[in-house]
Amino acid sequence: MQLDYDIEGGARTVKKHPSTIDEWKKAFFGSFDGVLDGKLNFLHLERPLEIEEMGLWIAGKHQDIEWRGQSALLEKHLGALLAPLPKRAQELIGLDLLGTSHWLSERFANPCIQVRLNALLDDGCRKFHMDHLPLRLVVTYFGPGTHLIGEEGAVDRRFLGRGELDPEEANRRVLTDPSKLIRAKAGDFVWLKGADYPGLGGRGVVHRSPPIEGTGVKRFVLRLDVYDTWPRPWASV
Repeated sequence: MQLDYDIEGGARTVKKHPSTIDEWKKAFFGSFDGVLDGKLNFLHLERPLEIEEMGLWIAGKHQDIEWRGQSALLEKHLGALLAPLPKRAQELIGLDLLGTSHWLSERFANPCIQVRLNALLDDGCRKFHMDHLPLRLVVTYFGPGTHLIGEEGAVDRRFLGRGELDPEEANRRVLTDPSKLIRAKAGDFVWLKGADYPGLGGRGVVHRSPPIEGTGVKRFVLRLDVYDTWPRPWASV
């Protein structure tokens, strides 16, 4: 099947979601390789995809889903792991997880990963911060996506982790140019390099959860953490 793309300014927007693992790899493997660029501390791949069924599931008896292990082992656990979800969510999220695990196994030599799927009803991480781990993939399947600061020049890192500041004041000081704030949407792939990613000098991407507390807005989010991120020598772009 021919996939439908928009390409503008080097960013790729996927209009039609793949339905097989081969189509998924064709659509995303090349774009995911942008993670390996040592000059970047994030990768944002736009992909409009919101699973409407998750809204009712979140309102009902939803449950958190978690798995840990090596990326190559995830495939055999996917069926049981995603069984609590609506059927369409199982198919779409399952394909994302399967494809991502294949990419990680090839590029990072089968790293240790942690998969978490959670319904979120509050702001989560209200303050701008960076993660203290090597690498994280965030995909929001229902509701608004992650906020991240797209340029280093728009970040004042002196105000990160300042516990004496309330969230509004801390965020105002950290983000020096609001025009550089990226607001990911449902379906987007957002790769976040953390302070422990090799070669970044501790300068992981600065981001936060979207402010939804008290609005009635709900989110369903995948967070996939990678704990071994040194690529094989041939896996570079």
